[in-house]
Amino acid sequence: MTLFIELARAELMMRYRNSRFGIIWAVLHPLIYALALTVLFDGVTRINTGNIPYPLFILSSMTLWIYFVSLTTTLSKVLETRKHWLENLPLPLTPIFLAAGAGPLCDFLIGLLVVGLAVLFEYGVHINMFLYVPVAIIMISILGATIGIITAKLSIRFKDIPPIIQYALRIMLYLSPVFYPLVLSGQSSAFSLQWLNPIAGCMALFRFGLFGEGLLPLMNMIPAALFIVTMPFIVRMYLLAKPTNAEATV
Repeated sequence: MTLFIELARAELMMRYRNSRFGIIWAVLHPLIYALALTVLFDGVTRINTGNIPYPLFILSSMTLWIYFVSLTTTLSKVLETRKHWLENLPLPLTPIFLAAGAGPLCDFLIGLLVVGLAVLFEYGVHINMFLYVPVAIIMISILGATIGIITAKLSIRFKDIPPIIQYALRIMLYLSPVFYPLVLSGQSSAFSLQWLNPIAGCMALFRFGLFGEGLLPLMNMIPAALFIVTMPFIVRMYLLAKPTNAEATV
């Protein structure tokens, strides 16, 4: 635990100390995306989000999505960016990966604070916030960490893995209910595609917890739950052994 705290503190210092914008960027990043998408989709196509104002809908969605992408990409580069640690110090991989996730998590919590204040102003406090929002955050964290760790190990031997993941994340942005609401069963054939997407359940659960409106996406939670239950076992196999010097220099 002490090692993790020291590594996490070092990560946060590197992330914010030499940055001009630092914490401000954690707020501006989702706001810029939300503004652009609001002009595009709410002003042109008029996506129906029920009683939820579209700017607030897209701000909450992009805050969670940016956290997922940031966590995934950060962890996928850990073995490359922390190469000097692994070569010179006998450090276990688990605290290194956990500490690397501290930066994306900190950015997300800052953005979530802004979203939370806006939701409180619009809707007030309700029980769903405390029941479902933490669950959705934990699920998306496990999902992003799993993909990031597996990518980090695979990219040691296969250098084309990181760009493939970047393109896959861009595609998933459009296949996931980020700037449009979850398609419920019976409404569209797109439901079957969303059902296979574990991000869809996490995103819908997050918004359900924030706004307290709509239906609890139980069917869409199944893929996310199965992924979260099975993937940690695969990740554990990756974390059991420290990469060799030969692997680290590939």
